[in-house]
Amino acid sequence: MQIGIISDSHDHHSNVLRAIEIFNESNVEYVLHAGDIVSPFTAKAFADLRIAKFIETVVAIQ
Repeated sequence: MQIGIISDSHDHHSNVLRAIEIFNESNVEYVLHAGDIVSPFTAKAFADLRIAKFIETVVAIQ
């Protein structure tokens, strides 16, 4: 199983598109975004993930 992890994308749309391209090429099954999506157009770019499911909820227990 491959999991793609990304964070701090902010408004860096070209970097997000490149990350999605890498995730698609690598056939990742899940993508975890660890925060800081600033703009709606950046969030919508994740709809271009071909195989992966976007993880929306994570519960951390210490």
